[in-house]
Amino acid sequence: MADSNDVNNIKTVQLSSSKDWKLWYAFILEAAKRAEVGDFVDLKKPDRAQDLKKPVMPASTNYTAEDKIKWDMEMTVWNVELAEYERIKRAMGRMNNLIWRTVSADELKHCPSGVNVDVKDVIKALEARLSPVSSLRHDVRTRYTALCKPPKNQGIEKWLNEWSLIENDVMEAGIDGAFDLKIDFLNANTTIDAGYAQAWAKDVRRNENVIDLTSLINDFRERYKEMGILKTHLNATFATLNGRQASRSANRECICGGRNKWAK
Repeated sequence: MADSNDVNNIKTVQLSSSKDWKLWYAFILEAAKRAEVGDFVDLKKPDRAQDLKKPVMPASTNYTAEDKIKWDMEMTVWNVELAEYERIKRAMGRMNNLIWRTVSADELKHCPSGVNVDVKDVIKALEARLSPVSSLRHDVRTRYTALCKPPKNQGIEKWLNEWSLIENDVMEAGIDGAFDLKIDFLNANTTIDAGYAQAWAKDVRRNENVIDLTSLINDFRERYKEMGILKTHLNATFATLNGRQASRSANRECICGGRNKWAK
């Protein structure tokens, strides 16, 4: 069993900004594991210390000899469970104190407090504010929402460039399952060239693997160049796939169902 003073004796790490989050959270997890309460601190685990119920002492009644033996056994189990319950409560109390000692006052004011607040509630509040991943997710969601709107003052070139970057950012943020990038891209392009975007949307809905996002963006770059919206010298800035410029099909399926060559 871990030394009850381990949590209080370890060298601490301070949390005051996003750059401290990763090291601080690892430090807190290690301290919790030393105190044998890791599952009650690890945000990936469902266990919550606040959900623990104090074991109820077995009721005493008039006993036969057989009942007395049974009650003695129940009391033995109860004493073990009670000791473990109290150990966890003490350890979590020390973990709570450790968190409040190592987090800056400016950040603590944003954390929930009170006797009914679980340690994980405090850590989650800190994660939402300071975890680089959480910050990245918020940033990516904000940028993605903006990209789903037609380009205005920024111009189509810059808008397409930003679409070229967003896919990797969405994956890095771990939210790639939250969006349908190709369909959202096509929907946003309907205000520029409705027929072309709708034809592509029909293909993508029929077979989502018909084209990857990078190639789809390149195809629209070429289309807008043909329409005179983008100048020919912008070819050099096209998004690439595996270091090569993606090819573009000369014929797109018309929304009427036929296969026609699109004109400017």
